[in-house]
Amino acid sequence: MKNIAKQYLLVLLVALLLNIINAEEWEPITPVFDPAGDSNLHLGTFVNENTGWAVSKCGRIWKTNNGGHNWFMQKDSMGNVFADLDFLDLQCGWLSCYLQYPEVQSILLRTTNGGNSWDTIPLPDTAIAGPFQIAFFDTLEGYAAGWNNEFYYTNNAGTTWQNLTEAKNLFGFIFDIFLLDNLNGWAVGEAYGAYDIGTIISTEGGKSNWEINSPMTYLLKSVHFNNLTLGCAVGYNIYMYGVIMLTRDGGKTWIDKIIDSPVLNDVVYINDSTAWTIGDSGYIWNSQDSGNTWIQVESNTEENLNRIVFVNNNRVGYIFGDNSTILKYTYDMSSIDDNRIPSSFTLYQNYPNPFNPTTTIGYGLSQVSDVSISIYDIVGRKLREWIFGDQTSGWYEVVWDGQDKYGREVSTGLYIYMMKADGFFDTKKMMFLK
Repeated sequence: MKNIAKQYLLVLLVALLLNIINAEEWEPITPVFDPAGDSNLHLGTFVNENTGWAVSKCGRIWKTNNGGHNWFMQKDSMGNVFADLDFLDLQCGWLSCYLQYPEVQSILLRTTNGGNSWDTIPLPDTAIAGPFQIAFFDTLEGYAAGWNNEFYYTNNAGTTWQNLTEAKNLFGFIFDIFLLDNLNGWAVGEAYGAYDIGTIISTEGGKSNWEINSPMTYLLKSVHFNNLTLGCAVGYNIYMYGVIMLTRDGGKTWIDKIIDSPVLNDVVYINDSTAWTIGDSGYIWNSQDSGNTWIQVESNTEENLNRIVFVNNNRVGYIFGDNSTILKYTYDMSSIDDNRIPSSFTLYQNYPNPFNPTTTIGYGLSQVSDVSISIYDIVGRKLREWIFGDQTSGWYEVVWDGQDKYGREVSTGLYIYMMKADGFFDTKKMMFLK
C-alpha cells in the first residue's frame, strides 16, 4: 500500500509540474456590459479591489463596482481614441484622448465625482493631435506628454500648461510617465528624431526640472520605481524581443536584459523584491529578486496585455488586455476574516510566490481535525512537515523558511506543499528563488 501511495503521489506531482508555475494565480474575469455588446476594452485601472474604470476602442468609458465582473457605461464618446487614464482615488480621475470628429484634437477628460460627469480640459494650442500620456500627483499638479517631442506641466488642473521642451527639444516620443512623489519622476519612450532608439528622462525637483537621463536605450514603453533608487523600465528592441532595464541608483546607470518574450508593455513593483511585467501575446513575467531574474507565469491567453495594477496594499492585482481581457491575481491570505468560521477545509496559495527567504502557507478548518502540512521536492522527497493534532475550526498559517528538516537551505526550483485534514487532501505548487 505504501508503494502504491508513493507512486500516486509522484504521478500527482509530475502532473502539477507540467504547467507553468502559478497558473492558478492569474484568473480570467468574463466581463458583462450594460448595455451589452462591447467587447473592445483594452485599457483600465482600479483604485481598490472593487472599483475600477476602463475604456474601449469604440470610445466608451466604463466603470465597475464589483471587481470587473459587471461594467456599466458612464460616457459614450464616439469618435474618441483613448490613450491613457489615471485615477487618484474614488472620485478624481483623468483620461487622455484625441478626437477624430469633427476635427482632430487632443484633449484631457477629468472627473471629480467618480466618472458621473467629465469635464473637457484642452491641451495647449501648440499640442499636436495624437496620443498623450498623463500622470497626476494630485488634483492640480500633473504632466502630459505626446508622441511628437511634447512634454507639458500644469499646477492648476490644466487651466494653463508649461511647455517643458521649448528650451531643450530633446525629450522625444513619451510612452509612459511615473511619479514617485511631486519632486521625483521618470518618463520613457523613443529618442527624438530616431525610431529605433529609446530614451529615459527624469526629474529630481519636479515641475520644469526634467533632464535627459539615458538618451541611448532600447525602445521603452513603461517605467516604475519602488523607491528613489530601485527602478525598472521595459519595452523592446528592433527585433521585437522584450527588454528589461534595471537601475539601483535612481537611474544614473541601467543594466539591460533581453528576454524570450514579445514586446513588454507595462511593469510594476509591489515591494522591494517583487515585480511584475506584462506584454504582447499574453506574456506575464514575475521577479522575486528586485528584477535581477524573471520567471514566466501562465496567463491562459494570447491577447496583448497592456496595463497591470495592484491595489489593497498590493495584495490584489488586475491586468487589462485587448478584446476585454481582464485577469485577476489575489493573495488569498488577504481576504481571511479571523472572526468567520470557514465553511470548508481550504488550502491557500502561499504568499509570496515565488519567494525568498520565507513564505506563508495559510489554511482553513471548518471543524476540529488533525492536520498535516508537508513540503516535497519535484521527485517526491519530503523535505519538511508540520503535524497539528485536534486543531479547532478557524484560520491558520505556517511559515516555511526555505530549509529542509535538517536546516539546509533548498535550491532554486519548484516545490509542492500538501495539506491533509480529516479526509481532506489538497496540493499546490510554489517556487523558491535564491
